Parts: sequence; structure tokens; C-alpha cells
Amino acid sequence: MVQRVVLPSHRMTTYSHLSRAPITEAILDIRVEAGIANALTATQEFADGVRGEFPIQRPIESMETRLEMAPGKPAKAESQTTPIGRICWNTEETRAVQARTDGFSLNHVKRYGSWGDLRGHAREMWPRYVALVKPTTVVRIALRYINKLDFPPGDDIAGHLQTKPLLAPNLPQAMAVNFMRVDVPFHDGRRAIITEATLPATPETAYQSLILDIDAFVSKQMTPGDSALWDEFEALREIKNRCFFESLQTEAWRAYL
Repeated sequence: MVQRVVLPSHRMTTYSHLSRAPITEAILDIRVEAGIANALTATQEFADGVRGEFPIQRPIESMETRLEMAPGKPAKAESQTTPIGRICWNTEETRAVQARTDGFSLNHVKRYGSWGDLRGHAREMWPRYVALVKPTTVVRIALRYINKLDFPPGDDIAGHLQTKPLLAPNLPQAMAVNFMRVDVPFHDGRRAIITEATLPATPETAYQSLILDIDAFVSKQMTPGDSALWDEFEALREIKNRCFFESLQTEAWRAYL
């Protein structure tokens, strides 16, 4: 179940810079309506054009599963995959660009640099995608940040959180494992899906972890060449930061300064 919580509009807030931010992956995504019939061929042309920087290339496929059920007969499932583009990785597999018939994505993983790096990389690559795929309209943009925070074994992770499940007062208040997903509407149609999941300590890790996954997005129609597209990303970044810092107790994020 996804819980929906309405928050009011609020002014820009400045948060601390984390020199050791616990980001495992940052994704900038732009969904579009393709403008040409051979958009799939155009995504391959895009991949060919970036092969020097992104030599490891793989197909992206969508899967559709059809389930047939009839009285007295066993259920029958059929799956069909359809190619929709290419994902292209650099040699270290720390950076990727995706060219799809329905959109464009940039992935920074493992060694995330900064928002300036991600935004600048996207602004450089996006015009190449537009020139080839010729999307008619941008329909959705998103910033997704996946964080992994580590805590000593035995710590009550819930004690480090401000955004967390609420247990009935007559139940034990410690939570050994936590999974929570909330959909938070912000102003001007922007939203954020916040997902929290705890990972128990193991002999190999010797610590327990929290996955804090923040997906900030807005669904609206924009012209692919409109500079306001990047203003929207700045607004989404503010929402992403707000969700991160306000979801944690101060001592939890201060450990990554």
C-alpha cells in the first residue's frame, strides 16, 4: 500500500553539503513521446555516437506478460519482450546513458560526484538524443537518488529516522526489519516517492544498513528544447534534498559530513 501525504509549498532551504554522501546511484530521467517512426533505429545511432565514451552497450527491452485463466484449466502465462533502446556504460561501469524510444536517462553509480556533474553531463548528452530521436514532447522528468546508510549492529535504526512507520503504542516499539513506501505530493504537481528498507547485519558486513530511496518527479508536457526543463530539475533536487535530510535525525546525516 502506498500512503499519500499532502505537504504545503515551502521556500528554498539550504542543507549541509555531505562530503561523503551515502549515494549509491543517482538517476536523471526524461520521458518523452517519440517523434519519428524509426525511433528504435535512432536510439542505436545515438549509442553508436557515444561508443568512444560508453563502450559497454546492452539492449533495453520491455516485457509484457499475458495471463490466461479459465475454469477447470491451469493458468497459462505468455511473455513477450520488445526492444526499446540501448544502455551504454563507461569502461568502469560508473556512468551510463540510456537512449530509449520513450525517453533518456543518465546514471551515476558507485562514485557519485556532484549534482553539477550529473546535471552538466545530462545537458551535454540530451541535445544529441533530441537531434536523433526527435521527441515531440517531454511528458515526465525525474531525479532518483538511492542512498545506503550504515549503522552499528544492535542499533535501533528507527531511532535514527524522522520518517518511519508508526507502531501502535501497545506493541513493542523496536523494529527488526522495516519496509515503507510513501507517495508525497508537493506543490505545482511535483511528487516524491520515499522508500525505506532496512537490511539486517550479516557476518560478512558486520553492520546493518538502511536503504533510503527518493524518487522526485513531475508529470507535465514540455518542449524538448525548453530551458525550463532544467529549472524543473532544480526544483526536484530541492525536493530530493528536503526528503533526505528531513527523513533522518540530525546525527544520522551528520556522520557523512
